Order: sequence, then C-alpha cells, then structure tokens
Amino acid sequence: RRSISGAHWFPESGRGMLAPGIEPWFVEGIARLTCGRRDRPIVVFCLADCWMSWNAARRLRGLGYRNIWWLAEGTDGWRDLGLPLAPIVPEGGVIP
Repeated sequence: RRSISGAHWFPESGRGMLAPGIEPWFVEGIARLTCGRRDRPIVVFCLADCWMSWNAARRLRGLGYRNIWWLAEGTDGWRDLGLPLAPIVPEGGVIP
C-alpha cells in the first residue's frame, strides 16, 4: 500500500466493531505517537469515500483526543494534487 510520507497506518482501526486485538493496538499506538498528549494534532485519512477514517476520528475523540483532523479525500486526493505517496506497512509491522 502507498500512503502519505511519514504517516502511521493502523488498518482496521476504523471499523464499527473492532476485531480482538485491534483496539488496544490502536489505543496504545496513538498514545505512544502522541507521547500521551491528547492535545497533539492528529490527521486521519484513508481513501476517498472511505468512512473508516471518520470512524477512527470519532474513536479518537471518544478517547479524549481534542485536535483531530479528518482528511476526507485521503490518499486519493493527495495523489490527485500531484503530491507523492510512499510505501507503508502497518504500525509495528503487523496487524494484531
């Protein structure tokens, strides 16, 4: 998969019902990346017309993160602007 350079990918974290292992992986990963600061800006995105990133943003808001931005156009919109995409792997190298 290709994504915005520097992004961290948490696949499946935007589903309505999370599979076992996904929620703690997501919660712990975000806490680590933000150094536990719930005021740090977080941009969530997926592909255009993909609502999983919206769900992930809502999940983060429910966890108390206050500076969440949703890039609705996702990587499709990024690419359409002529901006580069880079190879990415799931956070930690695997999906739990």
